[in-house]
Amino acid sequence: MDIRHLQANWDRFGETDPFWAILTHPSKKGGKWQIAEFFETGRSEIAAVMRYLAALPIPPGRERVLDFGCGVGRLTQAFAAHFTDCHGVDIAPSMIRLANRYNRAGARARYHLNARPDLALFADDTFDVIYSNLVLQHMQPQYSAAYIREFMRILRPGGVALFQLPSEPHAGDGPIDDGDDAPALPASGFRAQIRPLSMPRHMLAGSRATITVRVRNIGDAAWPVARTPGGRQRIELGNHWLDQAGRMVRNDDGRTALPYTVEPQESVDLPLIISAPSVCETYHLELDMVQEQIAWFQSHGSATVRRRIAVTADHTPWQRLLGRLSPMATGRTEPVMEMYGICHAEVLALIAASGGRVVDAQRYDTAGKEWISYRYCVTK
Repeated sequence: MDIRHLQANWDRFGETDPFWAILTHPSKKGGKWQIAEFFETGRSEIAAVMRYLAALPIPPGRERVLDFGCGVGRLTQAFAAHFTDCHGVDIAPSMIRLANRYNRAGARARYHLNARPDLALFADDTFDVIYSNLVLQHMQPQYSAAYIREFMRILRPGGVALFQLPSEPHAGDGPIDDGDDAPALPASGFRAQIRPLSMPRHMLAGSRATITVRVRNIGDAAWPVARTPGGRQRIELGNHWLDQAGRMVRNDDGRTALPYTVEPQESVDLPLIISAPSVCETYHLELDMVQEQIAWFQSHGSATVRRRIAVTADHTPWQRLLGRLSPMATGRTEPVMEMYGICHAEVLALIAASGGRVVDAQRYDTAGKEWISYRYCVTK
């Protein structure tokens, strides 16, 4: 999404459910985070970060720190116990307003609104430590790559940038345990009620987005979890792309397997990573359930759900207009948490080209089971 569209999207998150948007625990959606509990997670996270930094061969200084994608200041405030001068930067005005409202660190924590695809508000060689977790993954790679280059510019020599970024989606779920194939459903078991909880109206050509879908078993048979190493005959949520006339453009796109057996009349919320076609036009995204190697539910009479999505190129006049509109004005009743990654090898090359040196790079799968993710520790 365009940088102004990205800002409008996250500003809407800040207005509707800011704590959950930052820490997406399923049980906390809908304003269920307690303030003290939420900010305590920040203190625990930064305590672990400080132990990690202290164990480095050359620990960084403790004067200035940048919390990139600070949201409501959960981590910026926690850093104030360890650094003299703490700065949080975020793209969403609503998040910055909340960060100032909840700030208990006084002048040691300062918050900055930044709606630019750079960090020009900071001079070269400014920060001893730059930290970002669960932030870069929500913007297109062109923007996350630009911010990584900016990290290297504003990092002091001998300082440390510690940031997380997904590499690519998992190829598939691993085995749950040894056992039999999931049994083939009876015809009366192929019945699902499908309701998208979040859905973009627009996507950039070739981009990915993570949507959330509530699926209810309205058949008369349980939907079992496959327990073989290959997940044979497992039941999954999937999607197709159709043109405006309803003709199939892409039959197979995203897949999400059931996390547990779903009994009749039981519902489950499933994330689904969808990938927009590369040709710019308006499509129908069709959602259906499938039992692999058996049948799509639609073939047994179950109703699918279709949503219209406009796929566009970047920097079009339409998209520049969209960037000036709020999510409500574009007809989006809910903000969308899109997910992106940059290949691990490309990130390493980007760091080197930007004058950085990788101290440590480890698997760090905080982005969820759908993504392979890394945490990068970089100095210059």
